[in-house]
Amino acid sequence: MTMLDTQSDVARKAATPPDEAAASHPHHRNMALGSVALSTLSACGGGGSDPGDQGATRGPASLPGACAGLTATAAASLVACGGGAQPFEPMTEDRAARLLNQAALGSTPAQLAVLVRDGADAWFNAQLALPLSPSVWDWAVAQGFGSRLYARGDYGLDQALWWRLCTAQDVLRQRMVLALSEIFVVSPLNMVAYYKQFACLAWWELLEQHCFGNFRDLLTHITLSPAMGVYLSMRGSAKEDGSGRHPDENYARELLQLFTIGLTQLQPDGSPTSPPVDTYDGHTVSQLAKVFTGWEVDGFNPFDPEGPFDYLRVPMGFHADRHADTDKSVLGTNIPGQTPGPEAMRLALDAIFNHPNVGFFIGRQLIQRLVTSNPSKAYVWRVATVFNHNGAAIPVRGDLAAVLRAVLSDPEARPDITLP
Repeated sequence: MTMLDTQSDVARKAATPPDEAAASHPHHRNMALGSVALSTLSACGGGGSDPGDQGATRGPASLPGACAGLTATAAASLVACGGGAQPFEPMTEDRAARLLNQAALGSTPAQLAVLVRDGADAWFNAQLALPLSPSVWDWAVAQGFGSRLYARGDYGLDQALWWRLCTAQDVLRQRMVLALSEIFVVSPLNMVAYYKQFACLAWWELLEQHCFGNFRDLLTHITLSPAMGVYLSMRGSAKEDGSGRHPDENYARELLQLFTIGLTQLQPDGSPTSPPVDTYDGHTVSQLAKVFTGWEVDGFNPFDPEGPFDYLRVPMGFHADRHADTDKSVLGTNIPGQTPGPEAMRLALDAIFNHPNVGFFIGRQLIQRLVTSNPSKAYVWRVATVFNHNGAAIPVRGDLAAVLRAVLSDPEARPDITLP
């Protein structure tokens, strides 16, 4: 984009699907508990995001009447277009079977009949309205998996997740959780903790609770999760001291690279800038790592490590004496050193959430896990547009239920499978 582009040109480019934009420009013609779930469904370890790829609540960082993370003109063009996901196609039995293979873990004849009779929009809305299934944590406790005999391993995790996936009625939620667990990966394999099976089950329940909510809220909950804190070593990270200790950078780096914005800056159509521009550098990581200092898994008793383990269900607690109290800057957001740790975290996560890459990054990841491993640029663009603007009268950025609907209702997810 050059200084000669007018505002109307910018808005038109942002609101034009990439495939259409290519046709109008001649020079454009010529990826855990994925690891936890995959420890159950495939081979424990899950799939992180490809570093080269790029119920609805109002997000804390949403911009009233605009699409946070886009230019004002691009946001205006999306508002003018209406935003939001399109309705599903009429259901036949074949189409219903395909949808349930994507939105659930398969289907029964009864489920197919309901979907054909009621239609996909009604089915989708009914699934969103279902209450959470009975606690998988509580089920695992009832089976005896919380015995001191199993404190030093992850025994019972596979059984508990199979029970959950095979018996839950909220099949859409479980499918979304499985997809998110393959993006926001934790694994018992590299987790230094007691009762790793329950750390992972608490993670699964966290994703269940927030998978249809707002992505900004989800970022807070995954950041403060004991499972994530232990797995990516943010738990216990402390400010620099005279001994040469430095804040742990592991979670800060993974949050940027694998969970939210990726490595390369994207243009409004989702394509990388030319030449490529890095989304962050080592300084950004070190600054974000300082933001994440001072958090600890509270409630663990080192004198009785095989004792009660409910602390694994509780968000990590903040310890101000361990927090780096120097000035910080994250993706253009300046955070004064005297800012309390929880507020510093909020400001940093707001900055990440509002980065224009996020909708493309998460949209592509969800498409790859639910529909196709190689989506078109236009498909990703349409889903990212819904991430940026969910189509509500008061626009919401990061509405995961709307994003999921956009992924599943898109024409590329619903081809006519009766054609040869």
